[in-house]
This record gives sequence, structure tokens and C-alpha cells, in this order.
Amino acid sequence: MIKNFSDKVLTVQNLLRKHGFVVPETGEEIQSQSRKELCHLINALREVRGLGRGMMYDSNLSSFLNYPEKAPRNFVNELTTAMGLIDLGLSETLWDEELPTIMATVDSVLNGGVIATVLAQPVNQVLFKMGPNISMGIRFKSQNPLPNLPPIREFTVATGSDIATEATLDYPAYLRVMACEEGEFIALNAFLSIPEGRIDAGTHRFGVIPTDDRVARTLIYAFASSEPCFHGWPVTQKRSSRLKQGQFLKLLRGFYDLHPTKRDSSVQSFITTVSKEAVRQQ
Repeated sequence: MIKNFSDKVLTVQNLLRKHGFVVPETGEEIQSQSRKELCHLINALREVRGLGRGMMYDSNLSSFLNYPEKAPRNFVNELTTAMGLIDLGLSETLWDEELPTIMATVDSVLNGGVIATVLAQPVNQVLFKMGPNISMGIRFKSQNPLPNLPPIREFTVATGSDIATEATLDYPAYLRVMACEEGEFIALNAFLSIPEGRIDAGTHRFGVIPTDDRVARTLIYAFASSEPCFHGWPVTQKRSSRLKQGQFLKLLRGFYDLHPTKRDSSVQSFITTVSKEAVRQQ
């Protein structure tokens, strides 16, 4: 049973309202903190999806909020989706947390999410470096992946090219590297042959990243710590190990709780473009 489910839902709903949040799937702006408004959001989702399961009524919704263990099996997921939280990279497991943690997570996502969290801390630009294996005219752009955030290092690579990777550690450290594509956070340690254990200080070359034009922009995050703090962090790119934004933010909170002298982080991105050869073949 989810404790205080109703209070959690309505409090988050009010936070979304204050941000003027519009649910991406339905186009509904959250207007109030009321249960009637929440009922409207659920019905809007049902209408958009053409689910044909009828209308949600205020009386049923109140019962489900007060006694979620007695609600239909998919109710919590449907409510989470109707509020737009799934679109924000969160999941129904959000409600298992205590209210202060829930509010901190949602507020963090609304204010830029993972990338804003990382850029709010000092960024070590040489911690993890990437670049094409062949000369391609690397360029640095000032375009931001999100508005009102500092620029990050970004270069362009032609599809099919490999990207070389290396890390420079100022001290013996544990290193985790994550890619973000289409809202999923994917661990690259196993993929790039980066050790899970402590790595000596110095510069280390790892594996290469192959590219294709399926995803235009890929964000690469790197995190290093002198302490063994990465318990629970995935190290493999397998689909079952991939994280949504809310799950990854929870891990980041633990990482940034470390003293600044015991951790380093970086973020950069590359844009994959179609090669000239591919254009000629079209």
C-alpha cells in the first residue's frame, strides 16, 4: 500500500500547477489542485488514447486515492501518466517515496532534470573526453540542449564513424559513464571496457562509441569518485538496466552528497549527422 497516496498526488498536482505544466500527451494545462481537475486529466488521457473504458467519476477517483490498494491494477500508472509525470521521465514508483523526496524529484525535473543537476556543480572538462577517430573538423557549439543552461561541449560526427574515449583522473577513483538517448540513461562501463573497480590516477583510453543516425543528439555523462559510492548504479547497456530520469536523479542525489573534493563530473554531447555518401544514395 502507498502511504498517504492522496496527499502526495494532490501536492504534486499543485506543484505542476504552479509551474504552468502542460501534459504533453493530452495538451491539458493543470489548472488546480482539486480532485475534479485530476479526474478531468484522467478522462482526457482516456479520450486521447481511445481506450473505451468509460469515464472516471469523482466518487470513484476519491475512493481510489484513499484506498489505492483496492483500485484497479493499472490505476496508479494511468494517474501518473495523466499528470504528465511519465513524460517527465518518472514512473509510478515515485509514489513509494516520502513526500519531501517526491517533491524534490519533481521540482528537479521541472527545473532541468539531470543535466541541470550536473551543471549546477563544477564540471571537470578533462574527466572524460571524446572525439572522432578520424579528422572531421570538430566544432564546439553554444547551443543549449535546454533553455537557460550554460553551454556544454558538443561536436558533430558523421554517421558510421567511431568516437574514441579516454578519462583523465587526478586521483585513484571509481568511474561511471552514462549515455542519455531518447530519455533513457544507459550505462557504458561494460560497453567501453571501463573497470567497475578503482582506477589509477592518470589518463586511460577506453573503447570506442559507434554511431548511426537513429538518434540525432547523445548526451554523455561521466562521474568519478575517490569513494566506492556507486552501489546500485548500472554498468551494462542492457535494456533491463536502463534508467528513466527519476531513477537516475535518485542516484545523483547520493553522488552529490559526497564532499566536492571526493568527486568529479562532466557532461558533453555529440550530434550524429548523415554522411555525404548516404545523401548521394538517397
